[in-house]
Amino acid sequence: MSEINDFLMLIASMSLIFLIMIMIGEWRVGKEAKWNFQIAKRIKKECHSAKILTDVELHDKKKMWGGRSKVNIDLVVIIGISVYVIHFVDVRGYVYGHEVTKVWWSIYKSKKKFLNPMEICYMESEIVKKIVPKATNIIPVVVFPDETNLNYIDVSSDDIKIIYASQLTEFICTKRSNVEGKYTQEIYELLQNAN
Repeated sequence: MSEINDFLMLIASMSLIFLIMIMIGEWRVGKEAKWNFQIAKRIKKECHSAKILTDVELHDKKKMWGGRSKVNIDLVVIIGISVYVIHFVDVRGYVYGHEVTKVWWSIYKSKKKFLNPMEICYMESEIVKKIVPKATNIIPVVVFPDETNLNYIDVSSDDIKIIYASQLTEFICTKRSNVEGKYTQEIYELLQNAN
């Protein structure tokens, strides 16, 4: 009888540990989503004419990117004929990478590898480019938390902007387009309908 009780205690303990791990995972996902939402809220407050789409899911009919038919974009900000395609990278510590390598590394308590965010942001921008009018200015932006050290990345391309989260609002709001707001609304509706 005591063996059965011991076994049940072991199962209960493992279940509790598993439940705690799930809760921590959900908290981290919620924290990351909250970070994206806070930045979007700050942009909307500072750039009154901006239209914002969060967690955009666009379909790629040609499946150009590794056979994927859907592409998820963290944040899209539209001002005039400028569309900022924003990809958030939630890593901290020292980041090592090169613009042409497939994998980048971060070192913060442990070594962690992640896909090249420039490549991901480029892919997302190309999908957006297929949906919006040709005259639209697509600006891909990769955003890292302020606690990240980006001194060890090797990037010479100016095609994709890599900045800290605290710089994003100023970067977008200072590059305002002088084009009428009706274009902002038209592009917003095109992307919203494609979502």
